[in-house]
Amino acid sequence: MRVSIKQSEGINFVAKTDKATFEVKPEEISPIELFAVSIISCSGTDIVSIPKAQGFEVSDIKIDADVTRAQDVPKVFEHIHISYSFNSNGDDESARRWVQSSLETYCSTINTVRNVSRITYSIIHNTKEIVKINEINSGEHIDDFGDIGVCCSS
Repeated sequence: MRVSIKQSEGINFVAKTDKATFEVKPEEISPIELFAVSIISCSGTDIVSIPKAQGFEVSDIKIDADVTRAQDVPKVFEHIHISYSFNSNGDDESARRWVQSSLETYCSTINTVRNVSRITYSIIHNTKEIVKINEINSGEHIDDFGDIGVCCSS
C-alpha cells in the first residue's frame, strides 16, 4: 500500500492512494476523526462481507463509536465503544460471530489500535439487543473465515 498527501492550501491536502484521490480538509473533519471513521467503516465492510461469504444478507447497518482520548499528548484512543445495529437473515449467534470476527480477526484498523485502546462493543440484531457490552480479547483470533474480500485486508 502506498498513500501520499500534497498540500493544496493552508492545512488542506490532496490525498492519493492506489485506488483514489480525495481532499483532506482538517477544519471540516480532523485526521483523528477520519481515523475513527476508518475504524468503524472497516468493521462495517466486514459486517457485509463475512455474512455474504456465508450466503447471508445484512441490511440497515448503523455503527456508532464513542471514543475517549487521553488528556495528554499524543491523546491516544484510550477507550473505543462500538455499537452495531443491523438486520440479517442469519440467527443471533451468527450475527455475534460476524461482529467478533471483524473485531478480533479481520478489521485492520481496529487491530492496529487494539493493544493501545480498550475496545468494547454492543450489538442490536434484528431490533433485539444480543450483546449489551463486551470487550474484545487482545491478541485472540475468534473466527477465520478465510479471504472474505474486504476492503481493509488489501
